[in-house]
Amino acid sequence: MAEATPRDTCMQIVGSGAFDYSWYQTISYNEAASQKEGDYVGWEASLGMEDPLTDETLHRPLNHETVMKALRALASKDNPPKYATSAARVNARRMFTDPDDADFDAASADEVVQIAVYGEIFFG
Repeated sequence: MAEATPRDTCMQIVGSGAFDYSWYQTISYNEAASQKEGDYVGWEASLGMEDPLTDETLHRPLNHETVMKALRALASKDNPPKYATSAARVNARRMFTDPDDADFDAASADEVVQIAVYGEIFFG
């Protein structure tokens, strides 16, 4: 059993197509740090996202640490985030046991990003 590495979180979340949704207004990605020797240590995306409470744009970082925190919340068996789908929850648990077995699609990866940025799921 192994916990997800920075490469795993980047490939599964950033590489999923989650940012194709309309609430992601701007995205910049630090590719140089991400591809250094293929380990993806230091990867970071800067997101401009719709604030569902004010309709303004929020600017937030997304990186390995923020993704892992969101995955922990999704993996919780006692208190999962409201509106979390079973696909997102199952894949989140896999990121702590066998990341190679995780398979986030755009929708489930979007749930991870929303939790990482907003602390909850607003859009579905």
